[in-house]
Amino acid sequence: MKGLITYLALVYARCLTICPQAFQRLMYNLDRRTCDPDAEKYFRRHLDTVVAWPTLLRNECAFFLLYASLLGISAYGFVLSAHGGPGLERYFIPAVSIMFGCSAWRLIWPATSRYERLFLLCLLGSSCYALKVMASPLHFSAVVELLHWNTVNTLLKTDHLLFTRNSLLLVSSYYPGLEIVTDAFCSISGLSPFTSGLIVTGCARLLLILSFFLLNEQLFKSSRIASLATLFYMANPHFFFFDAQYRYESLALPLLILVLWLLEPCQILSAGIGSIKINRYNVALLDTYRKNLRQRLVGIALLTTLVLAGLTVTHYGSDFYLLVFLLVWTLVYSRQQPAALWRSLVLHMLLLAVLLALINTLRPINPLPDHLSTLSNRIGHNLISVVQGPGKLRSLFASYTGLGTPVWLRLCAIASVSLILICFPFGLLCLLRLHRLQSLARTFALLALCYPLSLILRLGGFGAALADQAAAFLFIPLAPLLALACVQLFPVRTMCKLQVTIVAGLITIILVGSVVIGAGPGMKLWPDAYFSSAAGRSIEFERMQAALWTRTYLPSGNQLAATDRVNQVLQATYGEQHSVTMIAAHSHIAPHALSGRTRSSDELRIMRQGRLRYLVVDLRLERARSSKELFQASTYVNTIFDSGDMIIYDIGAVSHAS
Repeated sequence: MKGLITYLALVYARCLTICPQAFQRLMYNLDRRTCDPDAEKYFRRHLDTVVAWPTLLRNECAFFLLYASLLGISAYGFVLSAHGGPGLERYFIPAVSIMFGCSAWRLIWPATSRYERLFLLCLLGSSCYALKVMASPLHFSAVVELLHWNTVNTLLKTDHLLFTRNSLLLVSSYYPGLEIVTDAFCSISGLSPFTSGLIVTGCARLLLILSFFLLNEQLFKSSRIASLATLFYMANPHFFFFDAQYRYESLALPLLILVLWLLEPCQILSAGIGSIKINRYNVALLDTYRKNLRQRLVGIALLTTLVLAGLTVTHYGSDFYLLVFLLVWTLVYSRQQPAALWRSLVLHMLLLAVLLALINTLRPINPLPDHLSTLSNRIGHNLISVVQGPGKLRSLFASYTGLGTPVWLRLCAIASVSLILICFPFGLLCLLRLHRLQSLARTFALLALCYPLSLILRLGGFGAALADQAAAFLFIPLAPLLALACVQLFPVRTMCKLQVTIVAGLITIILVGSVVIGAGPGMKLWPDAYFSSAAGRSIEFERMQAALWTRTYLPSGNQLAATDRVNQVLQATYGEQHSVTMIAAHSHIAPHALSGRTRSSDELRIMRQGRLRYLVVDLRLERARSSKELFQASTYVNTIFDSGDMIIYDIGAVSHAS
């Protein structure tokens, strides 16, 4: 490895000699700034070192009022967009840009105190979460949220019986950490499961921001770098919408970062215990010091074990990422201090995490092993499609639901990724030069290399979804690199307000571009007029009213099928019916099989195979209109609900006939 680095350095030096003088001076300045140890050095006056609480309170009130007004503008944009107007482009995106820009400007300014940085980060994170709540304040607007909400309702109905089967999301029964916390909060407070879920997710968002700030502050010994790293972490496409949803990843991510924050000082403590040499002159003093170090390690180990156990039963993806992170961290630490490896708490926590993951994964009837094998096969097919050539690649910003993304928003998303890729090598070089003696910093450098590889996966069909899911984890090591690049490129001693404004504008482009990428084609995840098969826009009140009607007038637990996925989930959650799916019935029953595309004999076979009693048809779906003609022509099918667009048929006489 060292020989390869030396060879690359020689090649770089030879290529640089044949370049123009202007380019050589630019590269020399960049190289000098990557190893500048005084980039954060700020000569303050005596009054600046003391927190001016009146000034701090004035700034906090000003930011609070500004964010409140921007939230009001965004709410108006949501209402206008829900009625078919251009509310997202005219009101929501500008309001979010101002919100990000003001926060970035204040966090870049070197005179900002640590308390104000913490307040700004918590206020920005809470405002982003408030935007998600304002988009759907009365009900969950995503299918995955309804799936976890169904698990919470099952826990409440079964007197808190854990690992109860959820036919819509089988793996949720084996990772009920989020549902357990919601159930406990719901039982203590007396609030509804929906309100309790919103509060739990909001508290998890604050824990994520504080843990990430403290982790980077402890690593780099700078509140400014820590605040910028936390701000850059908000640039991952999952932060604004997906990680604000009621899903197990929203609670697992804060727990993962909390584990890293607890383990960060343990390397020094473990090495310190072994390096203490006791002689007859300092035996009493150093023996007391060693006992204090061991007590600190035991306390950290106990707390980390509790958090690790909670993470194991919350989300398998976050748990597996933590295993990879701890493994890389242990290998890096073994290269730096091999003598202190067996005393390292990171190694002990890695072994414990592997044991807990195996126990939870290999439990009987856990569907996770089958899910992982299917996932690995799809990843292999996706890589093959990328290698085969451009004919197999996915078109960027392509929408298969009829929704389109405006051109200027596409350019913003491309600019966001381009700026990250430009800053990435410079930040990586700064991290390796200035913090090469810290094993966690080297671990960040190694894992951050996966980010460019994830962009290649986005060119494939399934790889795009996988890379999108991994963004929240990849930005944990990537965000500190971007913060270091920002700090080293613009040292404090030469910084002026114009430079701060330029850097804040570039960071705003990165953050707004991440919002566009995370929202999907045509911003389909945000409020807008009804559109079939468009995530949250498919969940609307007419479908919910049909589900509430079934709960009121029909017995619960009936075998029910629907012509689309959203109606299946709504009937299972709001309607308290047993929605028959391909997974739940262990058969080949799927929504497209009841859509009228098959022959009548196939329809009858599917109904009898699933022992269906009721069928929900949404006439706004093109594929469901032929089903209406088929069932209306039958004398054995009764129409029990008809709202114009939604029809519920009683098909018990057909499916139970011999």
